[in-house]
Amino acid sequence: MTEPPRKRSRVACTLCQSRKRKCSGDQPCTTCAQFGSDCHYDLQSRRKRDARLFQLQSAPVDSTTLNGTHARPTEPKISPEETAARLSSLDANSGAAFARRLGLKVDPTNAPKMHLFAWNVGIRHPLPPSMPPSSTPKAVPIVDSISQDEMRSLVTVFFDKVDPCYGFIDRDQLLRQVSRRWLPVASDSALPYGPYDAVLSGVAAFGYLFTRRQACPTELQLAETARLILEQNMLSDTTSSVDIVTAWVLRVSYLRLTASPNAAWMASCSLMHIIEATGLHLELPSDNAINQLPEPCDPETRRRLFGMARHLNVWISFELARSRVVLHGATSVPPTPRIAGTAEIFNLLPMSESLDPNKTTDSPDLESSLRNVLDLIHVLPQLILVQCNLMLCIYRRLRALNCIISGDLLDRVLAMSRKGLQAAREMVGSNCPWHQIA
Repeated sequence: MTEPPRKRSRVACTLCQSRKRKCSGDQPCTTCAQFGSDCHYDLQSRRKRDARLFQLQSAPVDSTTLNGTHARPTEPKISPEETAARLSSLDANSGAAFARRLGLKVDPTNAPKMHLFAWNVGIRHPLPPSMPPSSTPKAVPIVDSISQDEMRSLVTVFFDKVDPCYGFIDRDQLLRQVSRRWLPVASDSALPYGPYDAVLSGVAAFGYLFTRRQACPTELQLAETARLILEQNMLSDTTSSVDIVTAWVLRVSYLRLTASPNAAWMASCSLMHIIEATGLHLELPSDNAINQLPEPCDPETRRRLFGMARHLNVWISFELARSRVVLHGATSVPPTPRIAGTAEIFNLLPMSESLDPNKTTDSPDLESSLRNVLDLIHVLPQLILVQCNLMLCIYRRLRALNCIISGDLLDRVLAMSRKGLQAAREMVGSNCPWHQIA
């Protein structure tokens, strides 16, 4: 059965034509509507048949507006020049989109398509044909998947290799829950099957990921159990607990390292909405009586969970040249460093969020941000790569503005890049499959 030919818009607005982007042909088109820009069509240069068709398509919208029954308040218009600048920033934030934009400038006909060549080290392989998955996936209690000794070994791997970069779980609290979870069911102190199984499954899946180059059936089962618990919770009427939010952060982090770009981006957006629903973006005490956790939560834990959610959503969105979720009215403050005087991943969040395409940033501000990033000193290879990723994003933004970069600053960029390559080699050698090493 042959597929019908793909439908294309007969006309494109002037902005989409100049940016060589696909235009939806609406009034306004999708791109202009996203950035609030005036959407203009140069109908005089099109064939009369196309122009007449476009005018007929636009007529119902115009007549509805004229009736006044569904009139919408007038929104401030953004000039085509400002919209073009935002699109340029959006493309520059994504390495893949930036490469395609350069290709369009050099040779529009043969420019490479948008492709993420190094999203992560590879999607974890599914179960082999000899072990087909069950037709109805179901969550398996973690005590039925691994032993307590295995769990403790995987916890050690997690805190040795993952926690130094993604620090949002209290180790002592986790180990106490591990002890309770494997107690006999009849014990009064036993931790029953529930939301915390999603946390334990997420930590254990990370332990397998950072010790095995290929996924084993147990790792895949643990990841599936966590997913099913989280999806079931989303369908319930109760407010998500801090355990559920923690499990969501683990899942999004795991997907960033093991799954497709779209799956990771969708999950990161869901995580941000769950953060808002639980009020973790607000400092306590808060006047918001609607969005609150059902139980008390340590302030530092709240800040670290919110910081991790922002980091994941910001960078996944930037790398895909997509919109991120912004929680307006957030009052959360940066978490306190675990070791005084040491830099953590949360220190880079303000500079990362300042690169939002909807914010106007000129070349002096970008150059100042670049110098600030280069001035940071990180020792851990994981954090060096995060720093290098932010540096390259700012550098692309400067190149998109056709800014002339001084030789001294360029030498520092190259030195940081070499440092990042060395860090990537170290992590490959120690079997740490962080996505940046790809």
